[in-house]
Amino acid sequence: MGTLGHQGIFVISIYFFLLILWHFRLPAFQANIMADYKERQNELKARKGKLKEWESKLRKRKKISSSKKRKPAKRKTSRKKVKKRKRR
Repeated sequence: MGTLGHQGIFVISIYFFLLILWHFRLPAFQANIMADYKERQNELKARKGKLKEWESKLRKRKKISSSKKRKPAKRKTSRKKVKKRKRR
């Protein structure tokens, strides 16, 4: 029974040792996670900015192209109407 008790104490001591190490390492680990998160957020903001610029350029192009569209040509009067006018 003595060896089983010693094994139990050994396992518990290793558990607490790892718990203490994890406790002191956790703030640095969280800081790395937060730094990565902030970096990705900044990248996302930059991408959103580029996307908005492209959208505004496209809108301007559409406005310019729609204002430059050719007006439909006036329809010529039908031949029958032309003949009637000539007869008068």
